[in-house]
This record gives sequence, C-alpha cells and structure tokens, in this order.
Amino acid sequence: MKPETKNSIRIGNIVSEDPSLFRELLETLNEYRNVVQQITLFISVSHSVMPLGTAKRQAEIFRERMKTAREYGFESGINILTTIGHHEENLDNSLHAEYTHTTNIGGNISLGCYCPNDENFKREYVTELYKIVVSAEPDYIWIDDDVRLCGHGPVTYTCFCDNCLNIFYEEFGKKYTRGELKAAFDKDLSLKWLQHNRNTLARLFAHIEKTVSEASEKVIPIGFMTGERYYEGYSFAEIADILKGDKERQVYWRPGGGAYTEEPLYEIIYKSHEIGRQVSLLPDHVQTIQAEIESFPYQEMKKSPTATAMEAAAYIAAGCTGAAYNITPDVITFTGETPKDSARMYDRLNKTQPFYDLLINTFGRAPHTGVFAGWTTDYWAAESDFTAGWTGHFHKYSQDLLDIGFPVAYSPENACVTTLYGNAVKVMSANLIEKLLSGGVYMDAGALINLNEMGYGGLTGFAVKDFKYKDCMEYFTDHDLNSDIPAGTGRNSYQAFYGNAAGVIEPTNPLVQILSTMKDYSGNVLSECSMGVFENSLGGRICIAGYAPWTFLHSRPKVKQLKNVFRYLSKDTLPSFTESYCKLQNWTRRLDNGGLGAALLNPSLETLQDTVILLKTESSSCFVYDMNCERIKLNCSFNQDGYKAFKIPVIEPWKMVLLTTI
Repeated sequence: MKPETKNSIRIGNIVSEDPSLFRELLETLNEYRNVVQQITLFISVSHSVMPLGTAKRQAEIFRERMKTAREYGFESGINILTTIGHHEENLDNSLHAEYTHTTNIGGNISLGCYCPNDENFKREYVTELYKIVVSAEPDYIWIDDDVRLCGHGPVTYTCFCDNCLNIFYEEFGKKYTRGELKAAFDKDLSLKWLQHNRNTLARLFAHIEKTVSEASEKVIPIGFMTGERYYEGYSFAEIADILKGDKERQVYWRPGGGAYTEEPLYEIIYKSHEIGRQVSLLPDHVQTIQAEIESFPYQEMKKSPTATAMEAAAYIAAGCTGAAYNITPDVITFTGETPKDSARMYDRLNKTQPFYDLLINTFGRAPHTGVFAGWTTDYWAAESDFTAGWTGHFHKYSQDLLDIGFPVAYSPENACVTTLYGNAVKVMSANLIEKLLSGGVYMDAGALINLNEMGYGGLTGFAVKDFKYKDCMEYFTDHDLNSDIPAGTGRNSYQAFYGNAAGVIEPTNPLVQILSTMKDYSGNVLSECSMGVFENSLGGRICIAGYAPWTFLHSRPKVKQLKNVFRYLSKDTLPSFTESYCKLQNWTRRLDNGGLGAALLNPSLETLQDTVILLKTESSSCFVYDMNCERIKLNCSFNQDGYKAFKIPVIEPWKMVLLTTI
C-alpha cells in the first residue's frame, strides 16, 4: 500500500478567528498548493483546559472558516489543543470545575490539567468537547500531545491522584499511598505502572473514538500527535487500533519532539531519530504520517526557510509520509505580521516539495535496516527515575556512532547490529535478549554487567572486573579488525574533564579476541582488555567496549576500527555504510522492488566531495538525486567483500541526497 501524501499547516486562533487574515492566508497558500493540502485550525486559546463555552464559540467560527478553506480546494479540520491540558497557562480563562487535577507522586497538581481517569471529567467534559468539534463538520480531527501522562507543568510524572491509586489497586491487587508507591518502585512494580498508564490512555482514546462515532454519521479521520513516550509505555499500535474503531476510520499520526529553532541544528537530527522510533511502532493501516515541523516562537530568524526545508526531509527520511507545518506567526496583534509575510518560507518549501515526494514514493513505509539502538517500549521501567527528564536518551548515546555513517534501524526485526546501553536490557524479554545475542551486538560495561547478572554470561564472553575513573587511555592491539591502524595507536576521553568510567574488562572464554588495552599517562597497563569481540554458541558476535563506548569516537583510527567491527558484528549484512572519513547521517531501506534506497544527510558545514558509499547490492550502478531532484548516474568504483562502492560527487552542508540502486 502506497502512503497517502498530505501536508498540513496548523493555524492559531488569531488568524483563524479573523476573516480577513484567514482569507489572506488562503490567498497566500493558494500559490503553494504542492506544499499544503490541509488547513488545520487549533481550537483553544492557550495550553490549559478550555471552558466549553470557548470551544462552542470557536467551533461556530471554524465551521465557516473550514467552508471557506474548502472553497479554495483545501481540506480543513480541527486540532484540539487541550483535551486534558498541557500546562498552567491563562488560568483565569481556563476550565474551573470540580474535577481531579493531574497529580504527581509528591501530591502536587497542575491547575491547567485534569486526570484522564476522572470518569465525571470524561463523561461531562470530554464528551461534550468532542461533540462540539464534530458539530463544526471538520474533515478530520487531531488530538494534540497533551494526551500523555508526563510533562504537565508544573508537575512532571502523573497521575497519582487517589482515584488512580485505587485503579492501580484494582488492576494489580495491592494498595499504596503515594509515599509507599514511590519507595516501593522497582523494575517489576515499574512495569506494572507502565501497563497501568497504557490502560489509562486506552480508556481515554476508546471514549474519544466512541464519542466521535456516535456524534457523526460520517466516519471522520482522527489523528494523534506523539513524542518519545517511555513513561506512557509507547503503546502507539494499540492507540492506533483503538482510534481506527469498528468503522475502519482512517487514522493520522503526527510524530514530533523538540527542535523549535535551528540553534543548534543538531536538535533536528536528534528529533529525526525520535520520530523514527515513533513511526516504527505504527501499524500498516496508518499511512498519513505528518512530521511535526514546530517552529515556536514562529519567528523566521529563529528557523530559516533553508533549515525548515532540510528538517522536513530528515523526518521523511526517518519514516514520515508528509509534514504538518506549525510555522506561521500567530501573534499578529503584537507583531504586526500577517500570513503573506511567510511567503518566503512557503516558496522554499514549494521548491523542495518534489524532493519530499521523491523520498516518499521511493520509501513508502518500508522499514529501516541497520544499527538498532536497543530501545524498548518498557524502557522507563529500567530506570524508574522521577527526577529525570521525560524523554528517552537513546539519541545521546548512539549519535556519535550514527555520525560515522552507519545506517540506522528503529526495530530489532531489522537490526544488523544492536547497540546495548546500561540498564536497557533489564526490561527486555528473554526471547528478545536471545534474539539480539544471536546477532551482532555492541555493548557498554553497564549492559555487560546486567546481562551477566541475568544469566547470559556464557553468551557474552566477558565480565567487568573493575572501573577506573581517572587518567585512562585506550590503545589498539595488533588485530585484523584494527587493520591499517598502527599497533599502539590510542585515544583519550579526558576523564579529568568528563568523568567517564572506564571498564576493566576480563575475558571469560578462551575464544575472545582483544582489540584494545587500557593504560594510564605513564604507560602502566590498567586493563589487558578494554575492548574485545567474541562469537558465542548461538552464532552471535559480541563486542564489549569498556572505554568511552559512546563518545570521542571520531578520530580516524577509531572510525576505521568501528567500521571494521560493525561489519564483523553484522557478518557483512549492513545494507550500506560510509567508506570515506566524514560525518554523515544514513537512512537506508530495502525497497518493494528489491533494490536499496539510502537518504544521506551531511550534518556539517563542510561540503563533502567524492564521498564513497558502500552498498550491499548486485547493481553495478545507481542514481543519486540532490534536493533539487537533479539526478546523475553513478557507476560502481570498486567491489569490496560483497559491497559495491559508489562515489558521490557532492553533498552540500546540511543537505540531503537520495541514492537508489538500478
């Protein structure tokens, strides 16, 4: 099934409530029909739960605005900004009712947000809100990302109100006070709490879907906006199926995250991998996947047209099938800006849209194949940390590796190599662990300790003997996987500045092979092994990296070593990787026609010239497209152990190219 490509633009109430500004928007967008097919109107004036009277007033206006948008040939729908509330904002004009506010484990509440388990709130407020929205006859309805359980300012992790604790007791058979629950949280209890959170959201989405179905004879598509949702149990497949309902309604999805400005640009790379993880969980029936392009505070100097155009390409490369642009200035009454002031932005996106279409038509919803970061939907239970931020950090520990040019995978089913970090393995099933250890695995000392404690020592081949906290350096051994690197070459992670704990690794199997040792500044040996490889009885290939496994990886010798190691771990099944020494982000997928497609982004200010990419293909030629869709044919430069090498003439700074085999 080919995905349906639709882009939308999200419009705030200042533009949508003013008929002249709204028509100016439509007149402006009418010149850029390739960029936008849908006009989405935010209902609400701020991020706390709105009174129903506000919703009724706006819905009456939006009914007319959506009719006007359709006259111009656009689809038009409503984005419900607050179902349960985002934050405490504009409280004087927010809902004041005897419903339960979202509550954290310390008993603190958010006055702008309400508990999704409050049945009176759902029955009396949520039902009426969605009926009001349906009555405006939207072409589709979006549920915003306030429907989550984490990040409701000023509280973070919720909800621990008395009712939620009672529900948890009914689900799992033990009653807790908030203090008792916090003290008792361990892995097993955290897994139960994650399931409780999944159940909470499932009930709310089922209520919303039922309300919309009963309120409209027409089957209205429903969309949902997400981010990294570890605390909510990442139950996207279940939510998508609930929203689909018995009427087989079309379900939209809008994966998102941060990256509000281009300062720094790398936030876009981080967000692209967050989006890739979100999309990887969506069932096949979700075909309209609009990447959130969020440019708050909507000031062009904060995120330029060029950065925005690149951003959309990165998110499509990560798995989206379109974009939802939230880029139009919304504070007209304060700034004097009007929709036509964004024409330069629309023009740049319009010029790039053919490249987006090429990416979408090439990739469809084919999965990514390559290096998998070892994340799971249960990951929050591995940490159970109520003081930490509410997003995952897989991009932080895998980013240096991915910059080397390895292709990324977002699911274990499509992993050629899996990277394992710290406690992530503690919440993996036995079946998954054995699957991973049967393949290629690169892990740090924390993951090794956990796996050995869980009984997998016979498959890892190594153990952690100790940790060193100062003055350690890694030195490469004379080994085939260190080919073309002089023995004794080293690297320094500067523990005096960054405090990296260096693992002293010892072999537990005579078949292990040592790739690196560890010494201090005086040349004294601190560990005979700081990095090694091992092939276990399942046929899996394991690499243990005890010394700075995630950082300080970009010296030429270390890059060379890691490329050799990852080829070894994957048994040369990586579909592509960068042969040249350069920074490159790589999204590679096997296409429906049996060929390969690789989207390659240059995340640096250096123009890359004659960049050599190795592809696992029988094709002796391929096409390369730049972001202007200019195509050239590349012929194989040389063969290398089943890989074909292709030399890309130019990849400009912060630009993408698409390679497809012939």
